[in-house]
Amino acid sequence: MRSRSTPLLLAVVGFVAVLLAPASPVRAAEVFVDLVPSTVEAGSGVDIRASCPSATDSARVESEAFGAVTAHRQDELLLATATVSAEARARGYPVRLSCPDGQEATTTLYVVRDIRPRLGPATGFGGGADDRGIVDGLVVGGLAMVTAGVILAWRTRRKEQKG
Repeated sequence: MRSRSTPLLLAVVGFVAVLLAPASPVRAAEVFVDLVPSTVEAGSGVDIRASCPSATDSARVESEAFGAVTAHRQDELLLATATVSAEARARGYPVRLSCPDGQEATTTLYVVRDIRPRLGPATGFGGGADDRGIVDGLVVGGLAMVTAGVILAWRTRRKEQKG
């Protein structure tokens, strides 16, 4: 009877040991390249985060938008900063990471036209108004209406006191 239960007991103990064993540390085996931000204006800077599975101190990152840069290891990542050419046209540009062991990763950098608003939004006469004459006319008109209201209230009160 003992010979029958021994293999079953060993199997259960082995299964439990596998479940309770601490997870082995994950090696940075993933190859990737990320851009922050991934959408920029021509002439702007972009931060590059990358990873190569080999224990390397640097890797090459290149794109038609900014040329080639070398990403250097900091902690567990490869980091670099690139400046997009001021002449880059508005479109998506492939960005390629080349690891020393031959592995590659790609992503896309989107270059857009000027994304900063030139004037405030056209929402009315507030801060978005660029014609000073209109604003002055509204102020004078508002003051005239307030003055008319005060005079009307004063006359109405005076009539009530007399009559």
